[in-house]
Amino acid sequence: MIGINDLNRKFGPEVARSNYIKLFDLIDKNMPDSEIYIQSVLPVNEDWKLIDNTHIPALNAALKGHAGQRGYTFIDLHSVFSGSNGQLLRHLSNDGIHLLGSGYELWRKEIASYLNDEHMVSQAREAP
Repeated sequence: MIGINDLNRKFGPEVARSNYIKLFDLIDKNMPDSEIYIQSVLPVNEDWKLIDNTHIPALNAALKGHAGQRGYTFIDLHSVFSGSNGQLLRHLSNDGIHLLGSGYELWRKEIASYLNDEHMVSQAREAP
């Protein structure tokens, strides 16, 4: 959640993108044979006043583009965690940004489908 923390600190979306690129360059240089999964930045809702939620879709589009260029797998969590208004679903957080247990369970279920660990995938299917 590098991007959301950069936005939360008011660094702006360009700094967040730049920080991701630096990280991706380090991964490519030092771990070239690794299988990399990039997760989209989660939305916030109006309860969290420190972040302008409108920057998040553009940041996610940039992440998706970089993932494609570098051969990484992009996991779109944003669409699962947001409502029709693009904001974090209210039942997943009590402050507009930090997830409740139900949010983490949803997150686990979503990323499990991308992993080869059959145990994790089967657990995700059994979760309520």
